[in-house]
Amino acid sequence: MENVITTEEMAEMLPGSLGKQDDARSRLLCTLGILMQYTDSDHGLTATEIRDVLESRCESGKRPSEPSILADIKALSEYGLPAIDIERPARGKSDGFKCTKAFLTNAQARLLINIVRTCKFITLDECLQLCEALESLVSVYQQDRIVGEVFVDERPRPSEPDVYHAADVAAQSIELGKKMGFEYCYYGLDGKEHLLPAPDGGSEFQETPIALIFSNGNYYLETWPESPNENLSRKHFSRRLDRIRNPHVLDTDAESSKEIDTLKRSIPRRIGQTFDMYGDGTERHLFLKVNALASNNVFARFGHACKFENVATDDAGNEYGYLLATVQLSPTFYRWLCGFGSMIQIARPVSELWVSSGSWAKHPAMKRSFESLLEDYEAAKEGYVCHLKEALSPYEA
Repeated sequence: MENVITTEEMAEMLPGSLGKQDDARSRLLCTLGILMQYTDSDHGLTATEIRDVLESRCESGKRPSEPSILADIKALSEYGLPAIDIERPARGKSDGFKCTKAFLTNAQARLLINIVRTCKFITLDECLQLCEALESLVSVYQQDRIVGEVFVDERPRPSEPDVYHAADVAAQSIELGKKMGFEYCYYGLDGKEHLLPAPDGGSEFQETPIALIFSNGNYYLETWPESPNENLSRKHFSRRLDRIRNPHVLDTDAESSKEIDTLKRSIPRRIGQTFDMYGDGTERHLFLKVNALASNNVFARFGHACKFENVATDDAGNEYGYLLATVQLSPTFYRWLCGFGSMIQIARPVSELWVSSGSWAKHPAMKRSFESLLEDYEAAKEGYVCHLKEALSPYEA
């Protein structure tokens, strides 16, 4: 918004009832709001201009004195909020007072706004509200730059979910030690929502919430489900918050068991092992042969603490190395692996000396026997082959 903004326009654009009263407290707060919203390191306002805005804003039309404005600015610059810096004009200059440091820098606000704009599990209204809140933390001159400099992939998003509410209810249920009731939906081929049937044949699930987890761009609630039949094995679920409908805290106490306690303790470790929160529950230590051209994808998936060992070059001049990764086998893991073709392969451990070389010597996998590492390889290979066969089955003559 590089065009000149008049003091009357500034007064109209201030939020809520800020500055409507003519008392000292209202004047001080409104002065801070004016400096934060209409000044930055490149744009300043004089005490006279700030006084004009206050006069236009005040319902009684009272014009504050310039000395009182200067005293307020001095108080704000010396005793103001920790995240705010007010710069006074240098002697002999008339470029006005400036808010040179706000809650967020331009770069921080731009990054956060673009993250929100591409967040796939919040509604359009929630997205707009969050962006407006972030924009309000920088001056009006910076707002147009923030939203106008970057092209964002803003794909159509769902219109129904209230992720905030679902997260609040889940957190409250965990805090109170109560079960949580909710409906869970999926999107059919018609593009519409359909409710999954609950174990009792109805539509409401009544489950024990374990923890809220943010992973791989999605927000999940890990739960321990009801047991319709004690003879059936039970396992936890990762419920997508954007698919939860009508959440509420139940009067029923949450379940308590060794399995649930183990799940709570193992969350930080398990998040790094699963792909899109899916896994078979068994830790597998796998050696992956990675082409150098795919190393960026490996770091993005497993983190930058990854260490490659036995780096070499093949006959075609392609550099490759081996990574020791801990994963849980699942279709999502195989889909990730398949996407790289031969550039990332599950490798068979060569020998006991080979698996303990370099940085791998301190890896948790070294507490396992060589035979168990071979078993992990065979299980992963067998699962991958089955996954590929199933994918190719429709094309077989």
